[in-house]
Amino acid sequence: MNRRKTIDRGGYLRRAFAQRKNRRLRSAEERATTPVRFRELGLLAGKTALLTCGAFVISFVSFVVYSELRSTRYFDVSRIEIRGVERASLARIWAQVDPLRGRSTLTLDLAKVEDALAADTWLKMATVSRQLPSTLSVEVVEHRPLAATLMGNLYLVNEDGQIFRKAEMQEANGLPVITGISRKAYKENPERAKKRLNIALGALGRYRQKASRPRLSEINLGELDEITFYLRRGGVALHFGKGLSNQRLSRLDAVWAALGTQRNETRAVFLDSEQRTNRVIVRLGRQE
Repeated sequence: MNRRKTIDRGGYLRRAFAQRKNRRLRSAEERATTPVRFRELGLLAGKTALLTCGAFVISFVSFVVYSELRSTRYFDVSRIEIRGVERASLARIWAQVDPLRGRSTLTLDLAKVEDALAADTWLKMATVSRQLPSTLSVEVVEHRPLAATLMGNLYLVNEDGQIFRKAEMQEANGLPVITGISRKAYKENPERAKKRLNIALGALGRYRQKASRPRLSEINLGELDEITFYLRRGGVALHFGKGLSNQRLSRLDAVWAALGTQRNETRAVFLDSEQRTNRVIVRLGRQE
């Protein structure tokens, strides 16, 4: 019993002294690493201060340089180039950009200049750019009218089916006129009206794929979007019904070629039969 107690007491003493030794070693290690931590923090603070000072110096120098560039006459606008104008009023465009002469190209608000140019209804897009040191470049893209539409007044329609300006008579001259869409319908449902305009323009594009076909004066859309073309010469009505397919256009070409001298007496051609798609009716009659 005594020997067993002695062994247990010895084990207890060894554990107790070992724990004290470990505590002393940990304290020594902490004292040894503390200066290292302070040095790391000092280096980090120094780097941060250096970067801050560097950023401040760069900002200050940039501000000084920019101020000097703004005050110099070297970058004043002395030349203006305008490209892309065909139908738009060149005088109106010059009235917007010519007052910019003598102003620094670096201080111009180009977006504001572009917005002012966009007020011209002929312009689809205007891009203004600097060509340092003293040139201002204006590049415009105009709307391309494919047809006019009658909604109380004549309006020009571009290739996207967008009505972009009220048409003067000389501007609409030679363009086919789209009818069947009222001004009231356009105001109440502009998306539907634009869709119908695109139906008419799509039919016009397919018809024009063959250059030898007679020129058109009018494209009429029925209530169910039935398509009727009217020829410029003689006012002949070409009824295609709902949807203008290449097959119906091919039948028109064949019938028109077969009519020969009777074309002058033709009043209407019906290619709109849904049941008998191969049937074509030609109505003849002299003009009164």
